[in-house]
Amino acid sequence: MPCFVSGGPDSVKPNVRYMLTENFDELSVLSRQCLRTRRFGTAAALDDEVNAWVADRNARRCGTTWRFTTHDARINLQSLYPIADV
Repeated sequence: MPCFVSGGPDSVKPNVRYMLTENFDELSVLSRQCLRTRRFGTAAALDDEVNAWVADRNARRCGTTWRFTTHDARINLQSLYPIADV
């Protein structure tokens, strides 16, 4: 992972930005489906609960359904990324 101390959010490379988005999405799903408003007495109890949740999601082969295809992106973002006339 790159160091974010010297640069701002614009200094993050696109592939790293994608990985961060993926991680934040997973944490959001984890907090909504598994943790909710529960409190755990020990770190081991939290770890056991998260591991059980991860095993269940992996067994069900849960994933992300991307609805924004590359073709749609090229159309919708054309004004942001114009093709240069050479």
